[in-house]
Amino acid sequence: MEGFYLNLSFEEYLNQHHVSQTVLKAVKKSPAHAQYKLLEEVEQTPAMQKGTALHDKILRPDFFNMNYVIVNGDGRTAAVKQAKADAEAAGKTVLTRAEADEVISISEKVKSKEAANKLISNATYTELSIFWKDKLHGVDCKARLDGYLEELGIVFDIKTTRDASEDEFNRSIIQYGYHVQAAYYLRGLRALGKPANAFIVIAVETQAPFEVAIYDLIEWEGLGDLELGAMLQTYAKCLQTQNFPGYSEQVTVIKPPKWAQDKINNLKMVA
Repeated sequence: MEGFYLNLSFEEYLNQHHVSQTVLKAVKKSPAHAQYKLLEEVEQTPAMQKGTALHDKILRPDFFNMNYVIVNGDGRTAAVKQAKADAEAAGKTVLTRAEADEVISISEKVKSKEAANKLISNATYTELSIFWKDKLHGVDCKARLDGYLEELGIVFDIKTTRDASEDEFNRSIIQYGYHVQAAYYLRGLRALGKPANAFIVIAVETQAPFEVAIYDLIEWEGLGDLELGAMLQTYAKCLQTQNFPGYSEQVTVIKPPKWAQDKINNLKMVA
């Protein structure tokens, strides 16, 4: 199933049991967690549904207008409950007025940023599913790209965040493994013989004034590629043996990290 898939729904993408960057990042916790994540059935939470709605509004506005229904009220009145039931029966996604207003506000803010708007407007593909085999490790891989400018070899990804400032987003890169995602997506495109030169994040704050920052992760790619290689190697070995171990079965001496030692050592006792 190698190649580009343009009209694959997100649900169809999830049902393809290839390894994603999310699965590989779980290897850091344990191979057992990674394999569970590969096989689990993902149910959309309200937060995930709102995130999907935001992506659709920004990247596929016509699709958003056709496939989302906005209802007034919080769902407790009979009229609102009936409107929601009718929309869901028609295969549409329901948003409350408050959710829709937030999605629209964030979308407008993103498109007001010149660099973000250029990326979105010039994308060759949006919501692009790609599949490839990592030949070095023999692992079937997949990725879902928010946007790809093929001629320039630029991938962009929309991320919601509490704080999009440079210092805080650097922490988010480490915490959520965005550098691994960058290396993984670019590696996948290269495996398919496509240009892959940059991974850019459009970071969108989820609270008013919904500020937006645009970050090129090129300086992170080398570190991400190192981590990615180790994850793929570990997962490939587990795949070969069909053994996906969890945590150690032995008693482990747990050591205080340096930050905890420093914090305690610097305590000032009050007499």
